Amino acid sequence: MNNIVVEHNVPLPDSAGRSGRPTKYPWGELSVGDSFFVPLNSMPRDAGKNWMTIAQLRGQLATLAHRYGQRHKKKFATRKRVVKTGNVGRNTAGVRVWRIK
Repeated sequence: MNNIVVEHNVPLPDSAGRSGRPTKYPWGELSVGDSFFVPLNSMPRDAGKNWMTIAQLRGQLATLAHRYGQRHKKKFATRKRVVKTGNVGRNTAGVRVWRIK
């Protein structure tokens, strides 16, 4: 005989939520038309002590945005940008991410 008992009308408990590490970027805070900028020089070096290129940063952010968008039915766009920072007039390269839908 089988020792497994079938039970009826046992309610499903609420989900404990998504476990895992918190997101690094503010995907959920963006409304349509909002954006954020990620400076290239804010990214860590890889194990070989090479800096990430702007194309790699854009690719990484585009992938993360796409994955988040699929789960939450949102769309994002990424573009490489150079922005003026500070009063000295220094330029910083990076990637800007927009929520478009």
